Amino acid sequence: MPHRLSAPILLLAVGLAVASFGAASVRGDTISWVNPAGGLFSAPGNWAGGVAPGAMDRAEFNSAAAYTVTFSQAVFIERFVVRNDVLAINLAGFTWTLTDPTSVRIGFFSTDTAVVNVGPGAAGTIACESTSIGGFAGSSGDLTLAGNNVVWDCAGDVVVGDGGTGTLDVSNNATLLVGGDLIVANALSSTGTVIVSGQNTDLTASGSIVIAPDAFVRSDDEAPAERGAADERGSLFLTSDASISAATVEIGRGGFVTGDGAIDATLVTNAGRLSPGPGTEVFVVFGDYEQTTTGGLPLQIAGINAGAQHDQLFVTGSCQLDGRVTITLNPAFTPVVGNSISLVRAATIAGQFSEVQMPTPPEGLDFEIRYEATRVNFVVVAATLFGDLNGDGVLSGADLAILLGSWGACPDPPLVCAADLNNDNIVNAFDLGFLLGAWGAS
Repeated sequence: MPHRLSAPILLLAVGLAVASFGAASVRGDTISWVNPAGGLFSAPGNWAGGVAPGAMDRAEFNSAAAYTVTFSQAVFIERFVVRNDVLAINLAGFTWTLTDPTSVRIGFFSTDTAVVNVGPGAAGTIACESTSIGGFAGSSGDLTLAGNNVVWDCAGDVVVGDGGTGTLDVSNNATLLVGGDLIVANALSSTGTVIVSGQNTDLTASGSIVIAPDAFVRSDDEAPAERGAADERGSLFLTSDASISAATVEIGRGGFVTGDGAIDATLVTNAGRLSPGPGTEVFVVFGDYEQTTTGGLPLQIAGINAGAQHDQLFVTGSCQLDGRVTITLNPAFTPVVGNSISLVRAATIAGQFSEVQMPTPPEGLDFEIRYEATRVNFVVVAATLFGDLNGDGVLSGADLAILLGSWGACPDPPLVCAADLNNDNIVNAFDLGFLLGAWGAS
């Protein structure tokens, strides 16, 4: 038969378990840090009531001061909240485990301004269930992870700009592991910024990375031609050859991604703006890329060499195009007839940009976007003489003959109606007047 504990023994066991969490600690307490000079996490005197938080407690940092908290052992508590402090965490090689579903809150209430720095030189792991940075409208939160062996391991979601303003900076070989989704700017009141820098810095999400989710869209986000940086509430910067990985990456209509790094995801969807930069760079997508009708791709050209002299989007999988491409020429670049610059490269390319914005070409030149099976090229050609219907470079009776032979309504696409010089879908006296006017000016 199974043995049953007697009541006195059971009470003794419960008492010992409670004592192991801290002699004077009450289960579920919120315990505030009170030493603005910083110190050991485990030192009772650094906490209100003279007791360090135990396994069932919550730690709050709200001293309106800048200081460092140092660990001397592994710590288990429910969660921590940073409200109005600049908190540097020195894990000293230990792990800080937080077990509550809302385990980390950096910038909690509307008036909070909170900064948390982990590293450099303070290696260790913070293991949590979820992270909220900039938790409510009006709040501000900033989390920086920097240095070798600094690990932030979150089993659930990480939200940067969770109603307020949030910044997440991962650099210098630090690691951020997200078991759920990384969400940047999850509400209209939110502004979220994520910066990932350094070749060996690791940001990995098992779920999706979502930048300015389309569930929260301003009305002016519907018009890509009018949308600018002021409308972008969620940003991701991949610098110094940094890379990130996720199941999918979604750039919402209020989202912006830039840098010289790489995204490793099954699918990157761009309904906002993706821009290699800040100079001329190659941005790499290891996976498929889809640009929607509201998506934008700004690209700079300063020469003919990819990366060193012009931007390029490089996609290892399929590339589905729509939306807008905006091309800017560096004043130092002198285009010549025959220049062909690959702006997009992919295993396969389908679709076309619905809107192409290009600078005015120099006199005698023209710019074209040409689509190939695996490339989209910016091509410099000789300017076409207006009214030169046979393309021989001069206006002559041959062009007049083509116009008169095309007189009347234009045929349905895909047939071309080159003689319709004013694009009104009919060849008539207006087009004849245009041709004769150009003839006299040639």
